[in-house]
Amino acid sequence: MKNFRKVALGLLVTVLAFGFSAFKAEVSGKKNVLTYRYVNTGTDYQLKSDAEVIDGCGGTSPHNCIIETNVNKGTNFSYDDLDDFSWEAYDSSAPAEYQGL
Repeated sequence: MKNFRKVALGLLVTVLAFGFSAFKAEVSGKKNVLTYRYVNTGTDYQLKSDAEVIDGCGGTSPHNCIIETNVNKGTNFSYDDLDDFSWEAYDSSAPAEYQGL
């Protein structure tokens, strides 16, 4: 009976150790921030969360093809609003219109 208790206690400790390690927080240098991706339609910026540069950026425009921000600007916004918040060009996006709509 003593051996059974030792084995049971050993199994319980092992299960608890694995259980607690499964919930260990991952430490990372990056902050997990929600971002919004907008594409240049030629007349304004439109929300398109799955936009990629490989979808096609072309034509002439003084505004970046795809931008990313942590500010929710709704489904679309005008070029004039670009100065009102912080944004970055997405991936290798350059001034052009988005062709993947």
